[in-house]
Amino acid sequence: MSQVTVNTVSHPCFDDVLLEPAFSEVRSRQEVDPSTEFLGLRLSLPVTNSNMDTISSPNLSKVLHDYGVVSSLHRFCKIDQNVLAFKASIHNNIKPIVSIGVGAYELDRAQELAKAGAEIFLLDVAHAANTLVSDMFNQLVLDVPTGKFIIGNFGTAKEIAAFLNHCDTKKPDAVCVGIGGGSMCLTRVVTGVGIPTLASILDCAEICDNENLKMMVNGGLRNSGDIVKALAGGADLIMLGSMFAGTDEVDARYTIDAEGKRDKVEYRGSASLKSYEVQGKVASWRSPEGDSTWVPAKGPAVNVLNQINCGIRSACSYLNAFTIDELRANAKFNYVTTNTVIENRAHGK
Repeated sequence: MSQVTVNTVSHPCFDDVLLEPAFSEVRSRQEVDPSTEFLGLRLSLPVTNSNMDTISSPNLSKVLHDYGVVSSLHRFCKIDQNVLAFKASIHNNIKPIVSIGVGAYELDRAQELAKAGAEIFLLDVAHAANTLVSDMFNQLVLDVPTGKFIIGNFGTAKEIAAFLNHCDTKKPDAVCVGIGGGSMCLTRVVTGVGIPTLASILDCAEICDNENLKMMVNGGLRNSGDIVKALAGGADLIMLGSMFAGTDEVDARYTIDAEGKRDKVEYRGSASLKSYEVQGKVASWRSPEGDSTWVPAKGPAVNVLNQINCGIRSACSYLNAFTIDELRANAKFNYVTTNTVIENRAHGK
């Protein structure tokens, strides 16, 4: 009879903790600088959009780049369409992060995007701790020697360490952390596998520091407070899906209300059945691990960016932090009870 290993170490979700306030010398939120550096880019905010086909688009890229934020493009299209989307997404000399998968066709995608000027590549796989992914990365660094590479997704530091041991000539520039936490993700329901996103961040922070890897985070962030907690835990760049879903600039179908205005906007996970149908990935041996829905129209994406900007600045003022680095240095997490989830929100109605 096999022995089941049970990890009793606490693995917090975002709602399980709050940041402790401190005496602050920040007199005004205007004094806070929420900018950051990521793989050679100086960004006004440490966020990017999710590389989902109902989120990323040249129109959204323009808004983000005008704001000084890097955008991300999805890979669920033919290579020539991907190249056109990349070229149409370059604004203010900011080039979007491009996504690639595994296999010969994806190597061709990477090479064509590199010819078009792409510089940062996200090797985007649901579970990156896999020999198929490490083999792909080892080939990519040969085929696209000038590229900077983000590899994802990982859930634990052990996975990252194992992946690094399989790197032949160089290691990646960054990793993407998050397994099963996305708002349209059903991996934990379908497979029983996953790690709370904040727990993954806290677990992976040390190896990222020691190996000089930037950490992108993807999945489970619903508001600016979650973003702040992720940054405090060690994240460098936050990828957001649900927060940008439904905005005017996303590339998704939408419905019109009786007054002729946008009403509902399509939003789906990249592992959903509807997305699999578009990708041609429907198979008897592959179960969809994502969902799809329609969300209320939100208006311009710049409103989301402003909300995030203000939330980070406000958090820094509570923690006596003038920069993201000081936020991380001053952060102290306190565990809270489930009742705090109710208290956190407006509950006086």
